[in-house]
Amino acid sequence: MRLAVPYRDWHGLTGWLTNCMFEKRRFRNFLIYAQDFIQDDPKTWKDFDPTSKTMQELYDKFGLDKNTQDFTGHALALYRDDDYLAEPAVKTINRIKLYSDSLARYGKSPYLYPMYGLGELPQGFARLSAIYGGTYMLDKPIDEIVYDGSGKVVGVRSGEEVAKCKQVYCDPTYVPEKVRIKGKVIRCICLLDHPVANTKDALSTQIIIPQKQVGRRSDIYVSLISSTHQVSAKGWFIGMVSTTVESDNPEAEIKPGLDLLAPIAQKFVCVSDYYEPTDNGLGSQVFISESYDATTHFETTCLDVLDIFKRGTGEDFDFSKIKQELGDEEHAVRFHRDNGSSEIYTYGQLWDAAKVVQKVIEKWQEPGVVVGVALKHSPALVGVLCGICLTKSAFCCLKLHKKVEKYQPAHYFAYHHDLASLQKYHNFEILEDLYILNERVVLLRNKTETLPPPLKPQDNIAYCVVTSGSTGSPKFVRVPTQCILPNLEELQRIFHLTADDRIYASASPPSFDPFIVDVFLGLRCGACLVLVEETIRLDGDRLLKVLFGEGGITFLQITPSLLRRWSRTSLEHVVLDEGSPLRCLVLGGETFPDVLEGLKKSGLRIFNIYGITEMSCWATIEQVLSGCEGQVALGSPIDSSVELELRDFETAEIVALNSTESVRGELYLGSRVRKCLVDGEEGMLESEEVLFRRTGDLVELGADGKYYYLGRCDDMVKRFGVRVSLAQIEQVGDRYQEVTKSFAVFDESSHMLLLLYTGIDKEFDEQSLRQHLRANLPESHHPDELLQVQSFPLTAHGKIDRQLLKKQYCCKADADISTNLQEFFAEQLLKLLGITLNFSLKDHATKRAKLDHECSFVDAGGTSMQAVQLVTSIQDQFSVAIPNLIGMLLDKTVSLKDVATYLDDVRCGSDPPPSESTLKIEVSIKFRFDMGKCIDATPTIFKSVNRTIVAVGSHSHRVIVLDLDSDELVSELVLPDRVESAVSFLAEAECGLVGCYDGLLYCFDLWTGAIRWKFNSGGMIKCKALVADSRIIFGSYAEDHNLFALDVSGSLIWRLPIGKKGILSSPISLSNGTAFVATLDGSYSSVATADGTIQWTGKLESPVFATSVFVERSEMDLSFGKFRSMETFSPLQQ
Repeated sequence: MRLAVPYRDWHGLTGWLTNCMFEKRRFRNFLIYAQDFIQDDPKTWKDFDPTSKTMQELYDKFGLDKNTQDFTGHALALYRDDDYLAEPAVKTINRIKLYSDSLARYGKSPYLYPMYGLGELPQGFARLSAIYGGTYMLDKPIDEIVYDGSGKVVGVRSGEEVAKCKQVYCDPTYVPEKVRIKGKVIRCICLLDHPVANTKDALSTQIIIPQKQVGRRSDIYVSLISSTHQVSAKGWFIGMVSTTVESDNPEAEIKPGLDLLAPIAQKFVCVSDYYEPTDNGLGSQVFISESYDATTHFETTCLDVLDIFKRGTGEDFDFSKIKQELGDEEHAVRFHRDNGSSEIYTYGQLWDAAKVVQKVIEKWQEPGVVVGVALKHSPALVGVLCGICLTKSAFCCLKLHKKVEKYQPAHYFAYHHDLASLQKYHNFEILEDLYILNERVVLLRNKTETLPPPLKPQDNIAYCVVTSGSTGSPKFVRVPTQCILPNLEELQRIFHLTADDRIYASASPPSFDPFIVDVFLGLRCGACLVLVEETIRLDGDRLLKVLFGEGGITFLQITPSLLRRWSRTSLEHVVLDEGSPLRCLVLGGETFPDVLEGLKKSGLRIFNIYGITEMSCWATIEQVLSGCEGQVALGSPIDSSVELELRDFETAEIVALNSTESVRGELYLGSRVRKCLVDGEEGMLESEEVLFRRTGDLVELGADGKYYYLGRCDDMVKRFGVRVSLAQIEQVGDRYQEVTKSFAVFDESSHMLLLLYTGIDKEFDEQSLRQHLRANLPESHHPDELLQVQSFPLTAHGKIDRQLLKKQYCCKADADISTNLQEFFAEQLLKLLGITLNFSLKDHATKRAKLDHECSFVDAGGTSMQAVQLVTSIQDQFSVAIPNLIGMLLDKTVSLKDVATYLDDVRCGSDPPPSESTLKIEVSIKFRFDMGKCIDATPTIFKSVNRTIVAVGSHSHRVIVLDLDSDELVSELVLPDRVESAVSFLAEAECGLVGCYDGLLYCFDLWTGAIRWKFNSGGMIKCKALVADSRIIFGSYAEDHNLFALDVSGSLIWRLPIGKKGILSSPISLSNGTAFVATLDGSYSSVATADGTIQWTGKLESPVFATSVFVERSEMDLSFGKFRSMETFSPLQQ
């Protein structure tokens, strides 16, 4: 945050400026003038010549008062005095434009701070010396600067050694005889346990108190940094106040700044001289910088560096040459085509291509708009992305016709050869036809009338990405620069990436954010990006030869499923061979694979990386020890801004941690800095609060303090009423020696649990695998069928496609099952219990065989769960109801032989016995509507004058309203999080009320879906709101207050804490001006709806889940469900 403030009215822009409506309007007009100003275009000067007229005249033209002038000159243009007022206005206008452009590009701050100050210069010199064979000294004391007889420098002495040189660049401390005192600076370092007041709790702040505001000749500078910059402990802040000394009492001069930081825990004050060189250094060739002055924004330091450069080289530094000269001939992209050829493009060529794209975009598109990119892996794709980054727009890699939440970019880049497929579409027109790195590319305009609004400049969106839908339905995510930049900086440091690296960038499709990370990691360090055509990418053998042939890759980021396409032999003797150039292997997106177990390669570092697109894109990382043995943790946060939180995956309550035992829950990732905007979210970036996002992943926090991945929360399925973890089945299957990879699939309609696996050998003892599963899994987790497959299908993002497997193999498993009921029964017994039944058993059969026939299902080791599993399989396979079968299986007096005989008499597919009931009810499906995810909310019906509608929400964040007469969708509402609450209605207003996991109760228009108002309860809302006595009463999972009453406009009337846990059971009306509510800790109360007075209360031993029922009798009994029981009592007796 950056402020320049009137000291006596400490409100920044929300004070003196915004309180004066007219001044605010004048200042806005001034800023628009400055932003539209183009020095080479006099039309933009608007009858004011800034080259001949002064800045004071420009202020007067717009009627800006002295406070606004101080703000503009000292905070935006960064002048240290008011001499600029008498100078031509053009210089100040350009400084304001620079501030505005920097703020738009870099987010909340317009500054780029050097991490090591001026230490970056010798560090860069040392690196270049190491590359080009020069001499450099590290951590050596400088005893003397050596001159020849004419006074020119010839070397630097350290001890007895002299390093020869022709020039020396240094600060004043090395040559006290060649500098003079320019003035004094006072600096005060302060330790605080709080942010600066009235800055919205900003974690970094710079404040400039203009000189006139405090009757001084110099500004006062205040800066604040925190733990997010890794310079202080969490919860502590470091502030610094500085200014140029003007009196004999320096500490009194900084009091205005200290007052802004109060209260201060501890402070350290230093008054020091600051120096300037006595000459320009041309004679001695010793070029000396000035000392640091009082400013905290490094502008004067940068100007000093430029001045030293000019004195030492005799010319001004030319910024336009930086990108062209830096790595101009270095390889930027190597592209392998399907025909076996390869192409190499340099950074110079890439830069030229990016400038072409930039020019085209700026010609056709307004700044701040998303540009669609419908290009596959190619050099042109990289060139287009770089070109978009040079503009003020963002990019989004999408398929040309893919719609995401009704979002369509205004412009698309596409291949010219794809235009043939566009003939049946009429909403695109070609604007430009150009060649980008030898690929013919066109810029298309989307003629769709309903285009999205432009991006907000203050959000500083770098790119947009569509999620895979692993945490719900696919989402459109806008990624700000300040979110992705820390990720890139830390990953480059962790992986030790340099310009010598070759990075495989085709592992992920362009629409997947790891691709973006690969590309920009490579571009940041000047590495070479290795890309391949799609046919090579999908062919494991060809890809292996390309990546690990001559000039093989050094860095590989890939999903475990893609890695498994290579055999263990290929991994051992090619990928991880001692001759392989690969030095960094990064695996993410899925469970860390055991295929690498026991494999080693000297010099290779292997990482397990984890994250979600909503935080773009990696959050934690773990370096895997040699051998990759045992379970691999998710790792530590990649940067200090990332926070991890474990919550109950059903209630979303924070899980209590245990220092001695492991705990499980759903992982949430949060950050104050790395925030993205998901779908229609707005305003998230301005908040300094930690924004947590659910990952959808079930993890275990071990006693060692590390997080371990267990599986997806939606991999927990209900089978015969028991929760089953598909991930647990896969983990046990993977441990079987002859299984390379297993994958569990569950079909909800038939309750079939199928385990697919790839094996080392084509044929091996399936029964042995079943015994392994039975020995290591609960009975509820035993698969119905085992199928060996050659390979697993993958999604576009390189993960195993569970839905496709379900379609392909659940039907196949059914087709492979016997059509004879008795034989089928025998097959299932073999699978469930390992028992072989032979129906043609002879008298001379073995005792073991006879024993199997004569024993009961229970005596053979069968359980009630397995009996249900067996009966369900028979009924589903043969479409026959056998009501006595489950009883026979659980009866110890009934042998398996008797059961088989009984089944032999059952007619498959026969009609059920005649019913004695004369009433026949037929239920038919009137219409269907796919809400994308599970629906736990109860549908509710509302009758208006002309229509009858039904409203329901789902875990896909969607709430829909359907017309029951026409079956049409009336309206739809998309909320930020899951919806489990049923919809209530405000009849007169014709509005719906629905609670959300984000803690807000939403009131929305039933006919349009527009949100009328929303109320933040502070915790998840799962219950249905009660509308009674002109009150809206609902419960939430908030910690402080969990019961609320609002009026119909959404204003709070009262709130109460009931019990110590959240409210899942919906409040009900008792028809006497009171409402009844029960909580998850068993507490229940009767509350007056008018004022929240508690009429009576009580406590049960178990939590209350179900909604209560009020039965009107003489004593008005209340009944409600609690855990495993029903409770009934009379409220009049309380």
